[in-house]
Amino acid sequence: MKHFLTILTSIIFALAMSAQFNTSSPLGNQSAAPVAVNWKASMKMTSSTVGIITLTADIQQGWHIYGTKAVKSGPIATQFSFDKLNNVVLVGKTKSSKKASSHFDKTFDAKVSWWEGKVVFTQKFKVTNPSAPYSIGGNVKYMSCNEDKQKCNPPKAFEFSFKK
Repeated sequence: MKHFLTILTSIIFALAMSAQFNTSSPLGNQSAAPVAVNWKASMKMTSSTVGIITLTADIQQGWHIYGTKAVKSGPIATQFSFDKLNNVVLVGKTKSSKKASSHFDKTFDAKVSWWEGKVVFTQKFKVTNPSAPYSIGGNVKYMSCNEDKQKCNPPKAFEFSFKK
């Protein structure tokens, strides 16, 4: 009887803890977050000193990633960080292949911008000393959500690096 009560108490405790972590938060069940975005990174030199970093987001149907402008009380904006530059300088800002569309997001009760489908981001750079090795590294921080399911994945980062 003593073992039975111990086992029963353990089961009840485990169920209570499980329920505590399975909330109806807009971020959903973070441990079972689906892969909503597949990223690819590439680098191409357009001359002996100028090149382009290409970051491609292939966003699964029904999902989106947010624009680059933060919204108060809103989702995490997409952010590009090129923080590991060796013998390179960035030229201009990161550009997208299409404009983020504007929507009212029920999950955050705010007007936001987002991308769906496939979007390509490019960042131009210049090598400062062509005879020396160079490297570029950084990440894209982003948040993906599905408006129909009113579910968001926790913010993630896609890291990339290139060297010559």
